[in-house]
Amino acid sequence: MDVIQHANFNPRIIELVTANFGNSGVKDELFFEYVLNSLDDPRELWERIFESQLSVAERSLLLVLATIRTRVELRDLHRALNY
Repeated sequence: MDVIQHANFNPRIIELVTANFGNSGVKDELFFEYVLNSLDDPRELWERIFESQLSVAERSLLLVLATIRTRVELRDLHRALNY
């Protein structure tokens, strides 16, 4: 219940946690602690995806979208990406 009721819980995070656990170097008996730590601070999980699984264009798009605080027209988004 601690996992499901965690403020950062979502199925995608749990999928990432379980997929990365085997390469984490964490002992099996510490899996639950690893899950909770990953929910508390999921930056490491997303950082791996951001750096190794996204193209330069995809990273640029994500960064531009993260800096826009309101809805954005497609033409304005395109302009921001080209800039």
